[in-house]
Amino acid sequence: MKLMCYLPTGYPSLERSMEIAELYLRGGCDGIEISLPYPEPVYEPVHIGAAMLYALWQCGDYDTYLERIGQFKASHPQSMTVNLVSGDTIRRIGWENYARFYRDSGMECLLGVGMDEELNQAAIDSGIGLSAAIGFDMPEEQVQFALRLDKGLVYLASKPGKDTVFREGCDTLDKCIRYLKQRGVKLPIYCGVGIRTPEDVARIRRAGAEGVFLGSSFMNHFDDEAALLQTVSALHRAAHGED
Repeated sequence: MKLMCYLPTGYPSLERSMEIAELYLRGGCDGIEISLPYPEPVYEPVHIGAAMLYALWQCGDYDTYLERIGQFKASHPQSMTVNLVSGDTIRRIGWENYARFYRDSGMECLLGVGMDEELNQAAIDSGIGLSAAIGFDMPEEQVQFALRLDKGLVYLASKPGKDTVFREGCDTLDKCIRYLKQRGVKLPIYCGVGIRTPEDVARIRRAGAEGVFLGSSFMNHFDDEAALLQTVSALHRAAHGED
């Protein structure tokens, strides 16, 4: 199972965030979820939203972000890299400019937040991989969107929300994964949300996921390189069944 590490580009500074990306790879992560900060991070946890706003306060020039991310990806072409970005930010950049950045940098997937049908279709038409976000309630429209895609990944919540109404037969993570595959979803299934420890990662691996996204576990150690490397290494071992 692949270990994907979240990188808040521009936090605590643009240069430091690129150094942290290098540390992720040294620690053994399989890929990086690299974000473009957006000014209204209402869909993100408070600490990630705060990091995005701080990044934009320091540098609000998206051309600079695209250039630095492109340089990093060019230095590590074999490392899986996916881009977290909001639909509004893509519109600020301009669709053609964003699509060019995606293709030229060799991104593997666009993790879009607040994407509308126009942007989704533009991405599909351009051959850009998209993420299909799905929760334990398995809404039919989300499942249908996953079935519609032939590139990208499923981003499946690793645990239910407090008020989740479960789809029948989908009350555990392994059952959710099995249900999606039985429905014909061909995309790899990655899990995110609320994953912090090697035990969490091992649970997700045993459930049958093909990848796992983590963020907070790493951000807590941005000022301690030894602890960051140790944390990435421990989570890598859990993801690869070496725990």
